[in-house]
Amino acid sequence: MNKKIAVTYLVWVPFGIKVYEQFLHSYIKNPAGAEHSLLLLFNGVKSKNETEIFINHTQKLNINFEYLIFESGQDMELYYWTCERLQFDIFLFLNSYSTFNRCNWLKIFIEKFSNNIGLIGASASNQSIYSSVFTQNKIGWCFNQTINQNIGKYKLLIKAFLLWRWWFKKFPCPHIRATAFMIRRSDYLEIKNNFPLRKKIDAYKVECGFESMTNQILKKGLKVGVVNSDGDYYDIKDAIKSNTFRIFNQEKLLINDKQTDWYKNSNDNLKREFTFLAWGV
Repeated sequence: MNKKIAVTYLVWVPFGIKVYEQFLHSYIKNPAGAEHSLLLLFNGVKSKNETEIFINHTQKLNINFEYLIFESGQDMELYYWTCERLQFDIFLFLNSYSTFNRCNWLKIFIEKFSNNIGLIGASASNQSIYSSVFTQNKIGWCFNQTINQNIGKYKLLIKAFLLWRWWFKKFPCPHIRATAFMIRRSDYLEIKNNFPLRKKIDAYKVECGFESMTNQILKKGLKVGVVNSDGDYYDIKDAIKSNTFRIFNQEKLLINDKQTDWYKNSNDNLKREFTFLAWGV
């Protein structure tokens, strides 16, 4: 595949250098296994001077990279602006907490990214934001919570019933998660959206709404799926079988993120709750 590939890592500057160092350590320890350009997207930047510590640290490690600087924005819209500005053929987008579980992670993605596949992720979920509100917040007064907590719960339930039902499908809502996903530049630029995204809920619409990235790629007649650390590909409808996200111990997860780490470090009861929300089992 003679394509220009960018591994694009989102640097949320307010996190500081420690989170970035975790990524770099993992990047060096686990070679990608395929030719690519490393592209850093600095976000949350108030002054260009804030990026110097990251740039200098990367240069000291003799890592070749390019970078873009953004003052602020949701991840999904920054990926869009990046595709507009840079002429790579394929992007692998990684968020700030991304780390790798094995070598040849990029090679695995590329080997499965055939012409009839439009989107591949390191993980997917069937979770519905709309359904989860009613699963996690039962109707009725909770006497073990404060008045403000109960009022907040009912505000959320009303908001979901009046608004979110029009934005998000009920469970199951299969979608590729908006971290560690590979897509062609041309396909991402064709995604219908309302950029800039004003709120986090707008980013969720792009990730898992009725007009999600997953659904728009499927409507184009292309396949969507997940790859795991064994190098196996699973269609989106069979993503639970990939054993990558909030199922068992996520033994086959190829690329970690904040949510997968959260699950990994949770107790058994919380893991069961997460698994039910993601997969209904």
